[in-house]
Amino acid sequence: MRIVVDSYAWIELFIGSSEGEKVRERMLEADRVFTPGIVLAEIARKYHREGVEREAIRERLRLIVETSEIIPIDEEVALESASCYEELLS
Repeated sequence: MRIVVDSYAWIELFIGSSEGEKVRERMLEADRVFTPGIVLAEIARKYHREGVEREAIRERLRLIVETSEIIPIDEEVALESASCYEELLS
């Protein structure tokens, strides 16, 4: 199984919510984990806006890069992300 992890899913994982736990479980079950490249910018922007220290932001970005394959976003990735999001909500 392969999954695409979007910004929402990473943030839920970082805060340790029940949705984040679902993300973690799916990531552990997956053969391959993908993150669209734009997610790195979205995550950095969110935490910068919230006043999180630069090094803490860098650590979160590093975790994303080390635990998933960063991919360019295209139509197929966008559709796959939408499907994964719906699956998380169920």
